[in-house]
Amino acid sequence: MRLEQYRRAVELRKRGMTVKGISEEVGVGVRALYRWFAAGGFPERQPRRDKGPRLPTPVAKHLIRRWNEGCHNVQKLYKEIEEIGYGGSIVTVYYFARYLRKGLAPPGYATAPTKGAPEKSEEQHLSPRGGAFALMLPLEKLDSKQRRWIEQIHEDQSHRAALAHSLARRFVEMFRERRVAELEGWLADTRNSGVEELENFAEGIVCRNLSAVRAALTEEWSNGQVEGQINRLKMLKRQSYGRAGFELLKARVLHRTA
Repeated sequence: MRLEQYRRAVELRKRGMTVKGISEEVGVGVRALYRWFAAGGFPERQPRRDKGPRLPTPVAKHLIRRWNEGCHNVQKLYKEIEEIGYGGSIVTVYYFARYLRKGLAPPGYATAPTKGAPEKSEEQHLSPRGGAFALMLPLEKLDSKQRRWIEQIHEDQSHRAALAHSLARRFVEMFRERRVAELEGWLADTRNSGVEELENFAEGIVCRNLSAVRAALTEEWSNGQVEGQINRLKMLKRQSYGRAGFELLKARVLHRTA
């Protein structure tokens, strides 16, 4: 594109057209045209020189040292250097880490990391929401990725998620089969599980919602009908938003179609 504009500008100049006229014809500024003609040839753009991230020397040394120690989490590294006085952007730290991952010294720094980032493992990973969903599903309903993730959890007996999976499955089965007699045992095991999130969940049930949870396991009633009506009301409101008043909304809520 730029080379074609240059060739067109030179051709028009040879024909005697003014620089202003060439500028309007080619779509290049007058000052750029004067530089082109003065150069006597197409001025190739010089590649940008990578100056690298600029960090204070103590901060850079800290990052390289922690990288060599095995800490490759940029968010964690950023928090650490904030504590020692760094006030710059985390973007610069990400830029700096890009060189460290390759085992290179960033431009302007003589010291290179002793090793780059570790190779990516073949382990399966799920998002927090996807993992929570997989923990609640019965094994026969898991897809291949979820099943492999669950297997990886249970291969490491020290992994807290393996215990969390066991407790989550017990909780789901207890509610699905309405086994109220198992509630106290599940609460006791969960409160002493060492999994902080589940301990807090069980503590909340015991302190605030024990009667409601026990009723959910023993009574046939639920708030499903209430939640359904709320959902229906919101749907009707959104369908009429900006096009109808309260009277029409009231009529649609009270009139149930077949």
